[in-house]
Amino acid sequence: ADLGSRLPPLINVAHQNKKRIIVQEFGAQGPNKPTLVDQYINATMSQSIPWMQWELDNPGGMNELEVWIHEPTWTDIMLPRGLQTAKQTSTQSWPEIWG
Repeated sequence: ADLGSRLPPLINVAHQNKKRIIVQEFGAQGPNKPTLVDQYINATMSQSIPWMQWELDNPGGMNELEVWIHEPTWTDIMLPRGLQTAKQTSTQSWPEIWG
């Protein structure tokens, strides 16, 4: 199942137990890396959940789970989507992220 269909039940359990939820340490490899990472980010943003990539590391590259600042996964997907996420209203309080 894709992340988007798996999130709502997890969010419900978190809310019932007064816990917060963040999607972190995800990544992708191969020629579709930017698209796959964007799908993870879209799923979290559609539920107003903050997210965090697996690792920002040099050299990164399409065959690595890590991302580096000179590859399309960072420049075209993660950087602009990170800025969008930071402006998004969350259903949970995250003072350590948004102040």
